[in-house]
Amino acid sequence: MPIERPPLSRLRGALGLALLASVLAAGPGCLNVTLARARRGDDIDAGAVRALQTGRPGLQDVLDSLGAPLEVHAHPDGMILVYRYRARNTFRFGIEAGASVQFLDVTRVVSSILENLRFTLERIHADEDRAVILIGRDGLVKGIGFRDPTKDLPLF
Repeated sequence: MPIERPPLSRLRGALGLALLASVLAAGPGCLNVTLARARRGDDIDAGAVRALQTGRPGLQDVLDSLGAPLEVHAHPDGMILVYRYRARNTFRFGIEAGASVQFLDVTRVVSSILENLRFTLERIHADEDRAVILIGRDGLVKGIGFRDPTKDLPLF
């Protein structure tokens, strides 16, 4: 007869409950929670990028629509303008056993091990939007590349 195992969701719930109980029993000073959002660069206007068309006069239109690029590279066919926007959402949960050792009656060796014991869970969602535009030697837009995954970046 096969052994019936509890569903994974029940195990996660039990683990979370046990973790919460241990944190509450350990006392103050042992729990660290960090929620952080970091953004770098200027947000790229997706509508402005989609409005650009290949084969049309371009450099001034691109600069008027998107502003100054982050990078400009020489290319055999003209120049490449690069726009970049980075986003990062971080969730960090940590428990330090050192703060709770004072409440336990343990040997000196176990106490010194527990004082240095840390548990950290970190979840990071990071991505970047990027627009790359090739302006030909004749001043026309020759190519446009764009991706904007940060609009769907999970919060935490």
